Amino acid sequence: MESGRQTQSVKDAVTGYFESKGGLEDLSEADKLAYKYLDNRLIDSLGIIQMVATFESEFGIRFEPKHFESADFTTIGGVIKLVEGMLQDRERSVE
Repeated sequence: MESGRQTQSVKDAVTGYFESKGGLEDLSEADKLAYKYLDNRLIDSLGIIQMVATFESEFGIRFEPKHFESADFTTIGGVIKLVEGMLQDRERSVE
């Protein structure tokens, strides 16, 4: 998949996942990307496990401890960045 198209696909999938949890419909796109989903209790600890399993399955990636410790893991936009980074790493390892 080409990079720009892949980026949009990741963004759509991740934002769609969080939007399905409710409470984001009135936010601008920028506010959604900056949304701290844990601080705002959009998902709980079980929700994190479900989210990780969903994205690992959907994108064929593997979250590692360093991803959970990253500041990027705290926002929706950050999760998008992490997933995109894992996909890029996977593509590089195939080349």
